[in-house]
Amino acid sequence: MLTTQATRTPTTSDPGITHMKLNPSKPQWAIAMAAWARAQAAATAAELRERVDRAASLLEAVGNDYHLADLFHMATYRALCNGCDRDAREFAERAAPLVREVDHPYLWMLLRGKAGQAALLSGDTEVARQAFREALELCRERVVLPFAADGVTGLAAVAAAGDDDLDRAARLTGAAAAHHYDEPEDPVNVRLEATFLEPARARYGADAWDAGVREGAALSFEDAIAYALDERRV
Repeated sequence: MLTTQATRTPTTSDPGITHMKLNPSKPQWAIAMAAWARAQAAATAAELRERVDRAASLLEAVGNDYHLADLFHMATYRALCNGCDRDAREFAERAAPLVREVDHPYLWMLLRGKAGQAALLSGDTEVARQAFREALELCRERVVLPFAADGVTGLAAVAAAGDDDLDRAARLTGAAAAHHYDEPEDPVNVRLEATFLEPARARYGADAWDAGVREGAALSFEDAIAYALDERRV
């Protein structure tokens, strides 16, 4: 889920922006920001890779550390939307040290969620589990209500990837739906539902699955995250 906070232009008062050489009056800065925006509009996988590399070079040259980090976070999401999961994992790996450097917990939360999606869609369920858990812990710490659905959906898909925890997958699916907070449907979550949750419902049985969904939907925000993080039973 990309939000305005994740992509807005930061100021010197923002926490974690001490590494950025804010000097937007220079034309090089404007050119770098234009390249950043152009990368977000890439229509194909090849175009995305080309534009991201170009923007990264320009942003690094002007010292715009925040938008350099966000560039690779954004590219991770775009690659996932395009179904390019290997590219998404590579972008997430490039983003990680950059986001750590700017010390922006909100952006790190978003990135860990996207890294979890990329790992899961690439077949690496354990890496995905750890990424989603970290993202949810930050979500709870910072009380970012709309993000809860992403992390809980991710862990529901992790549970649905096997056959031993389908009741948990159903309950987490219900919890995620209950804490969607009218956010637009995320196309990457739609992929997770089609790839993992819908087949799990068919394997488990519609009646049993739907009963689990109803039980999960009754959980509060705090209880849903605690259940997703294995801190409580339902």
